[in-house]
Amino acid sequence: IGLIVFDGIRDRRQIAASVREEARAYSQLAAAVFSQVLEDAQETLVAIAELPEVREGDGPACSRRVADLLRRSRYFENGGAARQDGQVYCSTLPLPLPIAIDDEPVFGEALRRGTLAVGTLRISPATGKPSLLLILPVLGAESRPVAVAVLSLNPRSFDAFADKVRLPSGWILSLADRTGSIFHRSTDGPRRTGERWAMPPVLEALRGNGMLETAGVDGVRRLYAVQAIAARPGGEPDFFLRVGMPLDRMFARTQRHLRNNLLVLAGAAIVALLAAWVGADVFVLRR
Repeated sequence: IGLIVFDGIRDRRQIAASVREEARAYSQLAAAVFSQVLEDAQETLVAIAELPEVREGDGPACSRRVADLLRRSRYFENGGAARQDGQVYCSTLPLPLPIAIDDEPVFGEALRRGTLAVGTLRISPATGKPSLLLILPVLGAESRPVAVAVLSLNPRSFDAFADKVRLPSGWILSLADRTGSIFHRSTDGPRRTGERWAMPPVLEALRGNGMLETAGVDGVRRLYAVQAIAARPGGEPDFFLRVGMPLDRMFARTQRHLRNNLLVLAGAAIVALLAAWVGADVFVLRR
């Protein structure tokens, strides 16, 4: 029995190590795919910022030109431009009312730093649904911002992103903004967009080996591999990504193997007892 239990423990360790490596590989792949999305977003923002219609403040013409740019990507929900005061004058989606983004922290950050700024999950005034803004200043004379180019990422379109990773059945991929608010979650169940991760364990995992064992927002305990993603090279993380497998699924094979071995051992013990009993009867009869 001791050997069987020892084999079971050894199998659990081997499976855990294998799943860790697999989860880490999938998380690295997912991070690379999402980094490409962010790179495309930056290139699109640069293209918007260079449009003459943006600098001229021609809203209708700008909206048409930006709509042409956005047709090449499924990840962008809306795009356009806003003036220095935050008033949006260019939008690929129709705006029911005049909209200003000067109250968005990401707007002030972009103007203050003069570079790309990435927001956090918020409710879009254009659609009434969750979205996330990326903003790039449009620089004029003396490199001073005269407007901003704006892109809105659409969480609902990120199934295509998860499809590129091709996770095994039962695994889950989750993407959150820098506050831990869930932006996308690949699952057949509730998406739970906007719900929060507990961030301290995630940050602690990133300071260690990048692995985290915890319960998700659905209450299921998983082993996760965690990645931090920055939109700007060398910048602070703008997104966190984790890929995980349920712990009960991870050890199900080992538990089956241990149970089968114990059943075999129990069967062998029963056979041995029966043989001993029969042998004893024969011995008594012969005497």
